[in-house]
Amino acid sequence: MKDEKRKTHPSSVIVLDKLIISCTSIVEDNFDYAVTHSLEYLHSDFQFGETKLVRTTDPSNRYKYSYKVYHKDTLMGIIDFALYYGNIYTNMLRFSVDNQVFYNDTLKNIPTILEDLNLKINNFKQIDIAVDCYKFNPEQVIRRNLKAKDNTVKLFGNIIKNRDEVLKEITYYNSGSLNNPYELRSILIKGKDKRKEVACYDKAEEIEEISKKEYISEFHLRQNPKSKKIFRIEVRNSYEEIRRYGKKIKRQIAIEDILNNEFLFEMFSDYLDRIITIYKGQGRKKVKIQLVEKPQNLQSKGILQPTLSEPILQEEIAEAYNVNNDIFKYKYDKENKYYILSYNRDIYNERSIRYEILKYELSNLGRIMNIYQKHRYENNKKIKQRA
Repeated sequence: MKDEKRKTHPSSVIVLDKLIISCTSIVEDNFDYAVTHSLEYLHSDFQFGETKLVRTTDPSNRYKYSYKVYHKDTLMGIIDFALYYGNIYTNMLRFSVDNQVFYNDTLKNIPTILEDLNLKINNFKQIDIAVDCYKFNPEQVIRRNLKAKDNTVKLFGNIIKNRDEVLKEITYYNSGSLNNPYELRSILIKGKDKRKEVACYDKAEEIEEISKKEYISEFHLRQNPKSKKIFRIEVRNSYEEIRRYGKKIKRQIAIEDILNNEFLFEMFSDYLDRIITIYKGQGRKKVKIQLVEKPQNLQSKGILQPTLSEPILQEEIAEAYNVNNDIFKYKYDKENKYYILSYNRDIYNERSIRYEILKYELSNLGRIMNIYQKHRYENNKKIKQRA
């Protein structure tokens, strides 16, 4: 239609690119205990609900036991446990999320997987967050503004006063042809403690020449079919920095935060500023320079709920959600058509109780969908009878 507005595509998006979770078992004699204490289970695969564990080997040879994790036949990552140099059962497992999960919209299944495996998150060992831009080139912006003599550069909290000082924290990479040796450029900014770093590079070129991860290219084509270039700026944080950020926000980072793009961008921005900040000018009149384009996909990536249209179905779904457990009470008021939520405010804050509700809804989604399918079948049957 001529009057139809043209669909606008984002010029930048935020994505996770690495996630390593440290977990613990919440039940005795869980699968990790069985494997480490009984030869009977040493080479066994396991099935828990819709989550399957398939035995594999750790290529780094650090862990004795490794399992590929599948959810509905989709590879979600690898779980490792029992270090070779440790003989004591520690009840600690490492869950390395597969890279494709960040690009195929299955990250939201992680809470269900953890529940199926009777695991809870102890902490996050690694969180790498990237902003991919289709026009804005962060590497070019950073490089040019580092060279500008009138700019003020703050590196890992310190103002660089001597422009002749060799900055070992910044590494420049160049490659190209004989005629143009600087055709491809990238920057790595890494602290001496090696706990946090920023990398800027041409992701499209890296996919084509090195990683061959075509699923990332396909993801970006879905975001913006007109995109030809992918300029990436990536912040990489290890356990110590993740723990520090938890102290800053005065709570432990939860899985619902990882599913929330707004939270990811807040964390990304905080660490980008901690690693490098560039100001135009000097003194009190200096102005902070934008080193990254704000992504346009900042809505939360929580679980998708079915679209409900029939009034009677709305009530059935609401009844199925009524909860009265040890953590919270969750009841639907039919007359006023809203939910009543009550919980112990001395134990939980608003964000943490939302996480508990998220876990409940994920674990009960099958029951909700069964009600939905049942009513849809009955409605279709009535329509056929009338015909």
